[in-house]
Amino acid sequence: MVVASQQPRREIRNAPHFRVMLGSTTLRSGSRAGQRVEFAIDAAGSLNGHLILAGSSGSGKSHQLRRIVRELGRAGVRVHLIDPHGDLHVDPDITDTRVFSEATQAGLNPLEVAADPDHGGPRRAAMTFVSLMLRQATLGEKQRSALLRLLLDLYARYGFEAGNVRSWSLDFDPRDWARAPKRQPVLADLRRDVYQKLVQLKIGVPGSAARVLEDVCKLSKKLSALKVRNLRGDDVEVALDAAKRKFVETIGEAVNRVETGAEIEELIAWDSFDVVKGLYDRLETLEGSGLFKGQAPEFAATRPVWRYDISAISRNEQQFFVECLLGKLFAEAKARGEARGPDTAIVLDEASAFVDKHDEHILNILFREARKFGVMVILASQEIMTFPEAIVSSAASKMILGVDDMYHASLERRLALPKGKLKFIRPTRTALVQTRRRASDELELSAFFEVDIVG
Repeated sequence: MVVASQQPRREIRNAPHFRVMLGSTTLRSGSRAGQRVEFAIDAAGSLNGHLILAGSSGSGKSHQLRRIVRELGRAGVRVHLIDPHGDLHVDPDITDTRVFSEATQAGLNPLEVAADPDHGGPRRAAMTFVSLMLRQATLGEKQRSALLRLLLDLYARYGFEAGNVRSWSLDFDPRDWARAPKRQPVLADLRRDVYQKLVQLKIGVPGSAARVLEDVCKLSKKLSALKVRNLRGDDVEVALDAAKRKFVETIGEAVNRVETGAEIEELIAWDSFDVVKGLYDRLETLEGSGLFKGQAPEFAATRPVWRYDISAISRNEQQFFVECLLGKLFAEAKARGEARGPDTAIVLDEASAFVDKHDEHILNILFREARKFGVMVILASQEIMTFPEAIVSSAASKMILGVDDMYHASLERRLALPKGKLKFIRPTRTALVQTRRRASDELELSAFFEVDIVG
């Protein structure tokens, strides 16, 4: 087994200097009473670049979000703008947009193995995917373990070995027998493997025979279609006969290889046909959405804002897509190493539909760990009561443009605001803003202030 060697420490990279204004006000009390102060996301001064932007319909949330994205992009920050409604149009000279739907060619690959020796590898990729599936479907402990083993077997079959760090790259293929160039496995490959497990569970044949039986069924369907149209299918009949003979031979070979009885353990692990069928149906639905073909979208490197228009897909598909995308962006940031400030911004509109209280959800991980890798996260939503406490407390900057009256009391309690404070917000003109900074002389400004917002 090849063990990862000690990697040389990466040099901490520099980041763009920017200061995105949120608003300003005149202080009414304290040692700085009468002084006009500004509130901003400051690359150098803010505790982190994370921002929560809350605003109900008509409060100017979309306008402020576009302005912030525009200023970050023009400052040299790479902005990933995730647009669930398809209405966040930013200046075309700095924005490149890709629309994701069943009809588009580009998508994401949730099974992609990162080559980074510290943060990559097939085991990490497999565990990440299992975690994603757990939030989409109910799996028992046996099924989770079996799916993890199935994924690791799939990766090994494609030349990604858990114990061989060199193999985590497409540039090195440990498979001497491979005839085709090495590639990343995609969702369709996993779906076929799970299908074969279904066949095994249903008719009790070994995995190798299940693959051959699939060929038998395909050829039988093709021959039947030809006969319906009164067409000859001699070549298909020959191939079908050969596949049937191979199926019988494969079963015989599998029986002859049984020595200790351990060969049946994997079938025991997949002891519920209904659960496996549910997993297969979920994979089939994800594959059918067209979003997970494995062909990465090609954005223009010269445009600082990359906009992901996901308005054409269902909410469940959006959630899976967003989790996959955020995981990919975070893995890429970690592979680049630490940074002295933000050089990448992830902007997610309608964020309340994508947050999760689970500690290992990707958004919670980003708010905890992304800062040192140069990533800032901006979450925009009509209401933030569903946001986990860890996210709310971690964001150095918060901008409340106005929320529905029914949320006033609960939000004031959560943010420790004076009672009735939210009533004095004037939509599109003022907001409650908090910006926590590193400098000790700014600590008195860490509370929420009513500010005049930037137009």
